[in-house]
Amino acid sequence: SDLKSFQHLLDNTMQNQTLRALIVEDSEDDTLLLIRELKKGGFHVEYERVETAVAMERALREKQWDIVLCDYKMPKFDGPSAISLLKETNIDMPIIIISGTIGEETAVECMRLGAQDYLMKGKLSRLCSAIKRELEDARIRSSHKQTEEALHQSEEKYKTILDNMQEGYYEIDLSGRFTFFNDAMCKNLGCSPNELMNMDSRQYAEGEDLSDVLRTFNSVYITGKPVKEHCWRVKRKDGSQRYMAGSISLKKDSSGKPIGFRALARDITERKQSENRIRTTNT
Repeated sequence: SDLKSFQHLLDNTMQNQTLRALIVEDSEDDTLLLIRELKKGGFHVEYERVETAVAMERALREKQWDIVLCDYKMPKFDGPSAISLLKETNIDMPIIIISGTIGEETAVECMRLGAQDYLMKGKLSRLCSAIKRELEDARIRSSHKQTEEALHQSEEKYKTILDNMQEGYYEIDLSGRFTFFNDAMCKNLGCSPNELMNMDSRQYAEGEDLSDVLRTFNSVYITGKPVKEHCWRVKRKDGSQRYMAGSISLKKDSSGKPIGFRALARDITERKQSENRIRTTNT
């Protein structure tokens, strides 16, 4: 089956993979049993055994590890404390509890606290498959985190560029509410960023001006074609009116479905006032 083929591929990929394992265990013999099982599963194991909180904290600080394998009960330490210590380091690394006496309720509690899995020392046949699964999950989480960080950096760069523009830039959803804008757009409307976010854009126009704006946005939505030059009059927060000119285009999601609009707006009030004066003089 496809699932078996995938598992076979995964097993082959993991053969002879170096595994850096921090083993929290007070028994050297039990540690050697774990190492033997890991080698049987195809891992080349680099490990360190610790049995106290101080030793575990030092090991986490000084070296990089792929996984923590932890006994539940030790004379000077225990599984829940190890889970808590790992959380405090903010290191995203799987921890598997391995014990000879753990009961079902205790195992569930360990999972609730943050352990990824639990195994009985006498039944280690699942050990390697559990580790392979957790390493793959950790890889996926790391990949997602890197993607999110890259996206965040890209968005920050994007916003920096927009905030240095003299033209106003804004995005609204299909209901007409502001979802994104630059500093120039706040200045155009005389509003703070907090006031503008999620505000209905239609309140900045009225009468025939509002009807004209709505007709333009409706045309862009229906045809999907951007409007390169549109002029309209807006009413600022203080009640004054300004003339704007700019472009409007449709914003779509990854599947091509319309989700809003993007627009540029520059203040042309002085130009309009000059045109009106010239028109008045010539009449």
